[in-house]
Amino acid sequence: MTYHDPNLLLGAASAVPSAPDMALSATLSGPLRGTWFDENIDLRDPEGERLTNAVLSALEGVEKRNRKRRALDQENYRKRVRKLLANGFRCFFHRQPPNVAYLRNAHAYDDRPDWLSGKALARDVDLLATTGLLSASVGELGSASTYRVSRTLSQLAEECETTRHSIVQLPADSRLVRVRLEGPGRRFGDFTPSDDTDEWISSLRAYNRFLEAQDIALNLSLAEEREWVAHVNEHGRSAGQSLYRPELFQKSLYRQFNNGSFDQGGRLYGGWWITVPKTYRPRITINGSPTVELDYAGCAIRMLYQARGIDYLDDPYWIPEIAELTERLGLPADHYRGCIKALLQAAINHDEHGHPEKIGLPLSFKTHFKRLEVMEFIKARHSKVSDCFGTKEGLRLQRIESDIALEIISTAMTKAVVVLPIHDSFVTTVDNQPYLLGIMREKYNKKMDFYPIIK
Repeated sequence: MTYHDPNLLLGAASAVPSAPDMALSATLSGPLRGTWFDENIDLRDPEGERLTNAVLSALEGVEKRNRKRRALDQENYRKRVRKLLANGFRCFFHRQPPNVAYLRNAHAYDDRPDWLSGKALARDVDLLATTGLLSASVGELGSASTYRVSRTLSQLAEECETTRHSIVQLPADSRLVRVRLEGPGRRFGDFTPSDDTDEWISSLRAYNRFLEAQDIALNLSLAEEREWVAHVNEHGRSAGQSLYRPELFQKSLYRQFNNGSFDQGGRLYGGWWITVPKTYRPRITINGSPTVELDYAGCAIRMLYQARGIDYLDDPYWIPEIAELTERLGLPADHYRGCIKALLQAAINHDEHGHPEKIGLPLSFKTHFKRLEVMEFIKARHSKVSDCFGTKEGLRLQRIESDIALEIISTAMTKAVVVLPIHDSFVTTVDNQPYLLGIMREKYNKKMDFYPIIK
């Protein structure tokens, strides 16, 4: 049975949590019935410190040791217990089932921080279970073991004023810059640190700590929150785990590059607002204030033109043949805009084998035009840059776009202004809109020698 304090279950929505570590998943046989232990999840102080102290005091009464731990061992033990508690309450407040999955193999976490090992986790979970603070289940050989918060621990947490708002996420420096390898799967590769990577890590570390002190929320009704959670669980979760409530504590950003190269991608990910449905974005609040979103209109395609010295000012998604069809069918002028944008983005970002023509189109569209025909319309409309289609040029432009984004949020932070990036658009409070507009224009012009169109 799962125990939830009904007073702690009310809250706003969040975005899709990060997927389980695929390297760990590959080591398991059988279904996973929990959410992977994440060493980046922690508890906010002072309540995190209070709860950790209370739990360690309880463990002293049952732990049998022949000699006192060395200082470093005691520090690592304390950190593991705190992280076990943080992960347990993350699942208690946000996941169904509320189980934390972990591995007990001694070498399961060899690529993780020194304080973390499967053998140490197993020992600590067993000790916490002995005191009745956790309910634990040991998996068969080759499968994950799980634990969950017990009623005793939930009551202790309430006494220590630990709530869902006490959960925080601050990735280690080693996870702030990631290089995704070419090919299928979610594989990431190692890289050699440089002045650039050190600077990115420093900027993101500072921004994440700045953002942790801010209240970033989403003003949804309970029905809207449930609808969003149901959509996320249907389309975005792995088997054996689902959201009970969205995770607004996921505020930390990391920078992800593509195809094993720092020349491609580099966009910022990790913040819950990045995957919020567009219809809900106007409900984002920053420290209780309403927000506005400013967007670089047609960013990628305009950058293609500007890289060739052409200041493209037209609507890049207006295609004459499609406009004529829309008018003939009596549809709104922007009815097929999303389709054209998706096809154009795919053409820019994929290589010659990317098959952008396979992107789905509405039935009313397909009745009149084949996908390949539409691609020819797009190429004709953008003939001056169409030779870049199918070359992954968009991913190289994303590097520039992401450099601009990092400069914008870092510059705003120096003025104590919160700016939330969503790739080529940015969210800030309504009163800071003029400031954001100014630095968006300034940073873009600095990189491209042209001024952007911002909507």
